Amino acid sequence: MNILHCFDGGEGANAELSIRERIAALEWDARHRFADATGGSAEFPLFSGTPGPGKLIKLARAMARYDLVLTYGWGATNVAMAHSVFGQSLGLPPLVHHEAGLGCDPEQELGLKRSAFRRIALRSASSVIVDTQALGEAAARNWHIARQRIQIIPPGFDTANFARKARADQIPGLVKREGEMWLGARGADALANTWPAMVEAFALMPQEWHLVIVGEFAARDTVRDEADRLEISHRVHLPGAVADTPEGFALFDMYVAAPCGLAFPQGTAKAMAAGLAVCAVQGDESASMLAAENARFLARSNDSDPLADALVAQADDALGRSQAGKANRIKAQAQYVTAHCLTAYRKAYSAALAQEI
Repeated sequence: MNILHCFDGGEGANAELSIRERIAALEWDARHRFADATGGSAEFPLFSGTPGPGKLIKLARAMARYDLVLTYGWGATNVAMAHSVFGQSLGLPPLVHHEAGLGCDPEQELGLKRSAFRRIALRSASSVIVDTQALGEAAARNWHIARQRIQIIPPGFDTANFARKARADQIPGLVKREGEMWLGARGADALANTWPAMVEAFALMPQEWHLVIVGEFAARDTVRDEADRLEISHRVHLPGAVADTPEGFALFDMYVAAPCGLAFPQGTAKAMAAGLAVCAVQGDESASMLAAENARFLARSNDSDPLADALVAQADDALGRSQAGKANRIKAQAQYVTAHCLTAYRKAYSAALAQEI
């Protein structure tokens, strides 16, 4: 079996790497061809730029030699468009499209121009795989994808790796002192405009609580400025990527998930696997992921006052945090473990191969 993967490497530094890692984990007995929108290859033509009729027919004919076509993101929609236009007439193989990571700036992806293009380009896709419920809803609403063709498959990871202990000095440059309680957050997950309210809400937590935001993210200066304004800089820590690890999450006493738009909140999944209770905003993707026992810790909105109420209530309820954390760990192990997600991909691809366009 010959399988073609089409993506745009410029859309993310790890685009091809993550695709190759997933394919390797699936252990397919197949030959895989990887085509970059701008890089070109001997087996498949370039597919970046304006999709004129000549380019579309060329792409369609090149697809014909494969058994399955997998496209990833906006950069590969020209391939999907060629499949949509010429799929039936040329008897092209089934196509599965993947979308993920639209949380940072979804306005362009969900705008009129790209939405109209996707509506046509994805008409013949056997399924459209997304990584969040929010993106699935957007695909149905903005791209007119039938809900039965939308598959929600979150990124899997080694959940067992997060069920561990950690030393107080496990994070380089930061020590958890006796009596301190740590509220964890992951910077890369959150929309930039959510941080001022987040820091302002944290400021109302008891003095023994410290806010530890792991990972690298663009709004670090915003967080520092807000902490300075509120005179809580000594309780706000930004240790960077070295703390975005199972050991880092093991030092947290609870976790706060800032709204993430349409992107998958990896920090929330990691926090669940680490057995933490999570404070999230009602209606956000993180809230939909959590166990039922965690529902008491949801904030009504991301405004500082309701978020502070939720954080303080969670800080004051050690038993509730423990119960929610245990339930979250069980749910993470069931839904986000790598093997479960790979099974979902196998089912989606097998279903496509069993169909005729």
